[in-house]
Amino acid sequence: MKNFSNKYIFLYITALVTVVALMLTMVSLGLKPLREDNQKVEKAQQILKAAGYGETAKKQALALFDQVTTRQDKDGQEHYRIRCADGSMGQVIYVKGKGLWGPIWGYIILAEDNSTIKGVVFDHKSETPGLGARITEETFHRKGKNPQ
Repeated sequence: MKNFSNKYIFLYITALVTVVALMLTMVSLGLKPLREDNQKVEKAQQILKAAGYGETAKKQALALFDQVTTRQDKDGQEHYRIRCADGSMGQVIYVKGKGLWGPIWGYIILAEDNSTIKGVVFDHKSETPGLGARITEETFHRKGKNPQ
């Protein structure tokens, strides 16, 4: 069996880690536009769902979102006016908070009177299945219904 010096092992590991790090960086940079596009589509789908349009396919989500929303930034934050599925106008409010295991966020659609909630949708990164993860289920979003 061949014995390698500590210097050889250290240089070999350093070279190996550097090569792997460069490969991962290239993959990450190459996939960045696709990742950003997917985030835009997911955001559009969630807002449309809160506005009553139901589940929207990825290909149609951005086109429909552009048709029914008007962007109105306030205080450096994104705000949208949206024409809801029932034809009325609403204001999109983005909310976020801390969950037990990770962030929780959602979109609330307020009616023009700014005191009536027309729709809501929540999502999470990692919550306990059967408990906190239930915020993504349809029963949690239903108007006037107990989500039990």
